[in-house]
Amino acid sequence: MHSPALLLLRYALPLVIATLSVQHTSLSWQGKRVRLAVQIKTLNAIAEPLRESWPRQDGEVAPIGPFMAYPFGHPRTLLLLQPPQVATGGISVTEIQRDPNGAIKLKLNGVEHDDWVEWHPQNSRPHSFVGGLGDRHRLLMSAEIGSGWHLVRYDFHVASSIP
Repeated sequence: MHSPALLLLRYALPLVIATLSVQHTSLSWQGKRVRLAVQIKTLNAIAEPLRESWPRQDGEVAPIGPFMAYPFGHPRTLLLLQPPQVATGGISVTEIQRDPNGAIKLKLNGVEHDDWVEWHPQNSRPHSFVGGLGDRHRLLMSAEIGSGWHLVRYDFHVASSIP
């Protein structure tokens, strides 16, 4: 027969670990949100030239540097060759998408999550989308950070349509 302390440990420990895991994700998300919220001026400096004139081919635009534009002919995606840093903690932009509604979506580096910081015009909100390379992004969550900007997390799959 097991002691009550051993039984408590056996059943409570997995719950404590699960709770800490969920809290860590939430704290990490809120930390990223705060770091980006104070960088709106930097984010606008990246997005504004692209809102005014979206590139039609590979090239270079200040302050994002050199990029490759996809798909050929009518690009919606810019793959950045020298990703600019946008916040502390090594947060940089690796890709930029232009949405048909005018939104500018900046993909943040990292393989842990599919996180983006997006500028949306009035009456527009983050939503699931298929990128210029056929990459499917299903909206998981988003948080406003101010001045039309949102921190957004997607579930990423390589495919050509959204269910």
